Amino acid sequence: MHAELAPTGVRVGTLVGETWRIERRIGTGGMAAVYAARHERNGGRVAVKVLHPDASCDPEAVRRFRREGYLANAVNHPGVVRVYDDGVTADGSAFLIMDLLDGETLEDHRTARGGRLPFDRAIAVSRDVLEILAATHREGVVHRDVKPANVFLTRSGQVKLLDFGIATMARSATAASRTSTGAGWGTVHFMAPEQITGDGARGSRVDVWAVGVMFYRLVSGQYPFAAKNLVELAAAYRTRPPTLDRRVPGFPAGIARVIDRALTCDPERRWADAGAMLRALDLAEDDALRTTAMNPAADAAAAWSSVTLALATVPRLPVPVRQAEPPRPPRALSPRSATSAAPTHHGHRRLVLGFLALSIATFLSSATYCASVGGEPSATAAAPSIVVGSNR
Repeated sequence: MHAELAPTGVRVGTLVGETWRIERRIGTGGMAAVYAARHERNGGRVAVKVLHPDASCDPEAVRRFRREGYLANAVNHPGVVRVYDDGVTADGSAFLIMDLLDGETLEDHRTARGGRLPFDRAIAVSRDVLEILAATHREGVVHRDVKPANVFLTRSGQVKLLDFGIATMARSATAASRTSTGAGWGTVHFMAPEQITGDGARGSRVDVWAVGVMFYRLVSGQYPFAAKNLVELAAAYRTRPPTLDRRVPGFPAGIARVIDRALTCDPERRWADAGAMLRALDLAEDDALRTTAMNPAADAAAAWSSVTLALATVPRLPVPVRQAEPPRPPRALSPRSATSAAPTHHGHRRLVLGFLALSIATFLSSATYCASVGGEPSATAAAPSIVVGSNR
């Protein structure tokens, strides 16, 4: 029976590898299900990824499944989930023993926040993903399925790259880029043009493309290329999507250019690998920060406009209506009082204008100082909610 059609928790309570007792199911995908398990003797907790029974009957599927562990372990980076063991269950299904993570996927994180993330948060997460991919590419490994659902945010603030199930070595990426039916490996919307056609795949550049799509979606809430299937996606690649600074008001133009280059359909014009894209992203962000720091007056003016707008929207209290008084007969002014009235009026006016100018100058000076001292945007986000089990 296919694991997706089996009752929830069908493997709960069973023993895997004569050591790990399955406690609960975490999730199910198209090829495998993931469970939380505990060591029978020492109480250690792990994740057990079990290939669906029908897929376990396919030797090629089993080979690719086990290769996930081999390639993941080839990358010595804390952002890659370790695979400790592999084997076969009592019913003949292949399994992997992996790290058990505590947190949520980036896709769940994005969805829970209305489909979009703040600029600084999207940049921070994407930088972490690029750092992991840079280490991956240095080892000659191409992930080929980078997407928010395969990025995990732990409760302690770490970013993990999941699912090396269709990863391959760069030198064999071209030969392995197509299935037996002719369809490319990957996930629709995140597949580079050469992944769809399978012609002349450029290894690590497909991961660069996927990071560009992921970043675009995190910031704008939309895919750069609108499509429902591979046919529509291939047609959409004939046009250029609007850059992020045009689609999202206020987005830094320099960073938008980095993402735009990652989404170039010609792989030769893309960043060569994740390391090159990461360096470009850092330079663009530094340039954006310098631009902000060099123009604090603009920030102060914007802040003053916000204060003025806020004050203008404060509701006014009703003015009490006074009873009309009977008119009084005009009183003639003496020559002395007539000459002293004007200086008194102008003196009050000068006093009010002087006080107003002093207040504005003080506000602008404070805003300029704050902009120069605290111009660095924060990349800190709230700790994600618990979705998976604990490592305790």
